[in-house]
Amino acid sequence: MENNSFTGVNQTINVKAESTDKLNGLIGQARGFLHDVATAGFLKILKVFLALLFAIILFFICYIGYNVAKDAQNVTKLLNKIEQSEKEELANQLIRDKVTPQIQNELKSLLYSLDCDRTCIFELHNGKENTTMLPFRYADMTYEEINHERSVSYVSQHFQNLGLSHYQIPFYIVEHGMFVGPTEDIRDIDDRFAKYVMDTGGTYFGSVVLKNNGVVIGFLAIFYDNKNTIKSNAEIIEKISNYGNKLSVLLDLGAQKGNNDEF
Repeated sequence: MENNSFTGVNQTINVKAESTDKLNGLIGQARGFLHDVATAGFLKILKVFLALLFAIILFFICYIGYNVAKDAQNVTKLLNKIEQSEKEELANQLIRDKVTPQIQNELKSLLYSLDCDRTCIFELHNGKENTTMLPFRYADMTYEEINHERSVSYVSQHFQNLGLSHYQIPFYIVEHGMFVGPTEDIRDIDDRFAKYVMDTGGTYFGSVVLKNNGVVIGFLAIFYDNKNTIKSNAEIIEKISNYGNKLSVLLDLGAQKGNNDEF
């Protein structure tokens, strides 16, 4: 009986030992499998990551290259536009240089044909805008000729950047085409401008609107300081009208470009 019990115990121990060996073997195999799987998965992930990284880099290179090329085209267009603008501005300046002596000669001719003390031109321009971009209108005395046989001084420096909103005489001349009369009569229309004329010694004033192709360019004006030399209104009106027509064409950029193929 005792031997059988001892034998049974030994058999039980052997079975447990075999089970432990099998379990250890399975654990070892599992570890090897997991190691192989983990190793293989990392390489795949690495390959996918590298491929994705390469694709992203390639995309950004293409994107940057496209934008650089596009920017280069835009820069080229901008430079061409600036160059064209500079050429056009230079051409316009050359036209101004060309017509200026002609305008000066016309003013001198008018000065002595009417025996007045001063002939001049006021040109309109836009100086700036209000906050809604509505422009202010300004005028400069851009040309002035005086009678050197008399004690007459240049006054053009006092007639620069004249805001038209401060005066009524410009709008009167545009509406009626001209004004001719003694300085005192200007008071009824524009007291401020009448004071300007009186301060420069003017006793008689005549002006006609300069207009070409429906565009108001400015005003031609004459001043008399000496009442004894004043011509008749009819003669003044005729002269300033005729000279005004010629000067309007000279001051019209579009008309001058049409008359000068080189521009």
